[in-house]
Amino acid sequence: MKSGRTTGLTTGSLSSVNTSIKVQYQRSCGSGKKFTTSYTNQIVIEGSGFSAGGDSGSLILSNQASSCKQPVGLLFAGSSTTTIANPVGDVVKAFSPNLSFVGSSTASGCPVSTSASLTLAADIGPSQSAVDHARTVKDRHEPNLLARGNVLGVGVGSAEDNPAEAVIVVYVETGRPLPEAIPDFLDDLRVKVVTTEPFVAYGNAKWGDNRCGSQ
Repeated sequence: MKSGRTTGLTTGSLSSVNTSIKVQYQRSCGSGKKFTTSYTNQIVIEGSGFSAGGDSGSLILSNQASSCKQPVGLLFAGSSTTTIANPVGDVVKAFSPNLSFVGSSTASGCPVSTSASLTLAADIGPSQSAVDHARTVKDRHEPNLLARGNVLGVGVGSAEDNPAEAVIVVYVETGRPLPEAIPDFLDDLRVKVVTTEPFVAYGNAKWGDNRCGSQ
């Protein structure tokens, strides 16, 4: 869940973690030459309308009814169906020791996690060992996949028909022909292909600059 300037309070689902992605920028807000920057270890949230331009810098929180709301990531880019966020651990490292809330408790007594770690699903998602194995497989095949012009990102997610199964998630640009088919398996893991528009930065800075407004 997140509360943003443009789209307000919205909820979505975690699509992948440990994701290497290509994000499109422009030299000026909504104009100028376009260029692409690559990032690693990013979080991808799926859900139409979860975010839009102007929401950059929003804090994304876990939204499990049975648990405390925990920081997950800082929103900075996306498309109409996906949202990209920096892992909160990276944000904490960048701004510490100025983030005084880390390691404290909220007014309700709900502890704030200091580990800044993220699992695919606390109760039914893949085990940490499965996620670690999937990341190793992803890292091995990632250069070949990202070299294809229509592949926007590669991450680790869970299978739709079996949330406890870790899979490799490949984000492919909508409407662009595949020069070669994405394999159904990479090593011993299934591959899930997600089509999406290009990932576009919602501001001019990685950490959530809102100067571009709703463009």
